[in-house]
Amino acid sequence: MKLNPIASLVATLTFLMPLLASGAGLFSDVADSHLFKGEIESLARSGVLKGNPDGKFYPDRSVNRAEFLKMLYVATGRTPRPVNAKCFADVEEKSWYEEYVCDAASKENSFVKGYSDGKFR
Repeated sequence: MKLNPIASLVATLTFLMPLLASGAGLFSDVADSHLFKGEIESLARSGVLKGNPDGKFYPDRSVNRAEFLKMLYVATGRTPRPVNAKCFADVEEKSWYEEYVCDAASKENSFVKGYSDGKFR
């Protein structure tokens, strides 16, 4: 007997839903009871957030300005222009965050500013 595509989808979801609901979360250190578990996992699934190399997320750690900029760029589909490099004395050359910080600070964008001492911090 051949099932129609909708019936097949319903049957598959009926089988998988209990498995998905009872499965472990994406990050071992984000408890089911964590206030932002759903948001964290949703943003991770969409590629905006990534965990750490150790498989953890550290949900209660503060986010720095460079990390926040990268999240904004990824979430909005914006690509930093590599031309905007070497913008602040304390932005490490060829670091993962250099293009995000320098593009955001460029004259064309001016999303962020540094401090009077020429640092981004």
